[in-house]
Amino acid sequence: MIANFMIAFLDRCPGDSEGNFFLARVAAIFVIRIVKRRPEYILRMRGQVVAHGRRQIFVARVRHYAQARLIVQILISFTSLSLHECKQSSAQGRYPGEIRPSATYLRENAVMSTEYHAPRCEGLEKQRMASGSDLLSCEQVMVKQPRHPEKAHRPDQPVARKPAWIRVKAPGSAQWAATQKIVREHGLVTVCEEAGCPNIGECWEKKHATFMIMGDICTRACAFCNVRTGLPRALDSFEPARVAEAIQKLGLAHAVITSVDRDDLDDGGAGHFASVVAAIRAASSSTTIELLTPDFLRKQGALEVAVAAKPDVFNHNLETVPSKYLEVRPGARYFHSIRLLQRVKELDPEIFTKSGIMLGLGEERHEVLQVMDDLRSADVDFLTIGQYLQPTRKHHAVARFVPPDEFSSYAEVALAKGFLLVSASPLTRSSHHAGEDFAKLKARRMGLAGAGLSG
Repeated sequence: MIANFMIAFLDRCPGDSEGNFFLARVAAIFVIRIVKRRPEYILRMRGQVVAHGRRQIFVARVRHYAQARLIVQILISFTSLSLHECKQSSAQGRYPGEIRPSATYLRENAVMSTEYHAPRCEGLEKQRMASGSDLLSCEQVMVKQPRHPEKAHRPDQPVARKPAWIRVKAPGSAQWAATQKIVREHGLVTVCEEAGCPNIGECWEKKHATFMIMGDICTRACAFCNVRTGLPRALDSFEPARVAEAIQKLGLAHAVITSVDRDDLDDGGAGHFASVVAAIRAASSSTTIELLTPDFLRKQGALEVAVAAKPDVFNHNLETVPSKYLEVRPGARYFHSIRLLQRVKELDPEIFTKSGIMLGLGEERHEVLQVMDDLRSADVDFLTIGQYLQPTRKHHAVARFVPPDEFSSYAEVALAKGFLLVSASPLTRSSHHAGEDFAKLKARRMGLAGAGLSG
């Protein structure tokens, strides 16, 4: 199903502008009602401004479906021209007139489309998004695009003061700067920066960076995550080669590759993961590879593509206990994620499987223990447990800061349940010390094989 909708912006903001804005919003709601039968996904959404007499019309094409809440937010953002801005522009004698949006048009009318901003602003030559001299730079566009549009109208959550055991040293060493330079030169995205990882200073000082492929815009809107939400750009076919080259320059013995959720793609980005793995193998044959993937929900055959690429570790995080999914991770399904990890082992028993959860979101101890049991039933090898840290006031509040001794207690229980390896501490993150942990995993498996045990 393809639905086209048009939102008209009158050239000179006449007196009936309020009616036009109201009708545009009604049209957005109407589109939602049309696709409400299957509101799960959006495969493609593109926009362009075209000339039509005295009107500027924004035409967007929606193919298939998206999460209803996300579509509403996106459509309303397309019609975000405020009456105040419109009247101010009209009073100053400035009117939109270009067929393609110029910087003046975008600046004065606040009409933003993801089609007109680049995936990264630093390290890449500024992309020419339209012809003409009056163009917004990538940085200017990114400033106008809200990072979390779906959270903008949520009430602020209290931000608790971090305890002493959460404090980390601020990054800024020469080695950290060298790592940052390599990332920027190759125009890459890292989850270290996008997710606001507290360990970035420590890891980057060792030239350990976790690359986030397929852009920096996620199609999900998890309550805990600081990654930008919206409509992603098309995949960059040159990205795998750039990732491989950056890994080679960093001298990584163990590379961790993750991504945003790409519900807009038929395979959820599994093919791109496979391309990245192949490029790394070609450039650095001795480098071991860990994939931290999304859940590939309703993407038939996607997991098989990712597993066929033969990563050394397949990681998919559960993030939290099942009772918190609707509140914390509404776009995902707990038992689908469990089954995903189990299926990896069925497809290739040699691949290490790994998953992680956060504490401090309001979970109970018995729920955490049940997650451990569920993961062991899926034959998961490695469990990580860390403290949830609230990125902004619009994100889920921290229910409590779990003390280090409680993390140690969870680690002991998890090892007793049969995990090959457990990393549990307030600052534990999925890719933190990933290389050292991979060496431990191999040693544990070899030890069990020597003892005649399975693992």
